Amino acid sequence: MRGYACAGTRVNSRTYVPEKHYQRPELSELNTGLLEAIPYWPETVDLLDLAKRFRITPKSVDRRLGTLQEDYLIFQDGNECSRFRTDLSNMEAR
Repeated sequence: MRGYACAGTRVNSRTYVPEKHYQRPELSELNTGLLEAIPYWPETVDLLDLAKRFRITPKSVDRRLGTLQEDYLIFQDGNECSRFRTDLSNMEAR
């Protein structure tokens, strides 16, 4: 590459890259409340009901659930949401 100065790190198969261990972030009081208000499948709750209950906007509920869904097995179907148990024992319900 003529005329350009390139700076970077050379990586090969011998380069050691430390592993980062994932930790769940601390839950705020609001996020804990949201988690407790979301029932386990096959029961569901409407996002608008959650927004009214916690006095936040539906968009805020949606954003918060987006950050929590992977760690706490939350899923949405339209405006309805629910959770799976950690052992997935309620997955086949309904």
